[in-house]
Amino acid sequence: MSKIIKHQFFFPHPPQAVWDYLTKPELMEQWLMKNDFQPIVKSGPGEGKITLDSIVVWKLEPKDKGTEVFLEHSGFAKEENLNLYNGLNQGWLANLNKIAKLLNVLQHGHTSA
Repeated sequence: MSKIIKHQFFFPHPPQAVWDYLTKPELMEQWLMKNDFQPIVKSGPGEGKITLDSIVVWKLEPKDKGTEVFLEHSGFAKEENLNLYNGLNQGWLANLNKIAKLLNVLQHGHTSA
């Protein structure tokens, strides 16, 4: 069993604004959690805790009126990680919507485009 989460999402904002929310810890904290994430390969924590070695790949494509974002989250090869896969699959959609709201507030001063 090997599962991969794949989502495609459109933001009516420039790529750099979207990228900042995907990569800057202080902005990620607004839609995900407090973190010290870095774009490096690192093993999971182990020691009886979550043992998931996964990779999240973001691809951004500039469009006429915004940015198309492609998310691929892989590493769900173990049966014990099926619940994580299911939760993260829906969680990513919720978080992408949070980013959209944050970007709308930044651009328009409110949550709708």
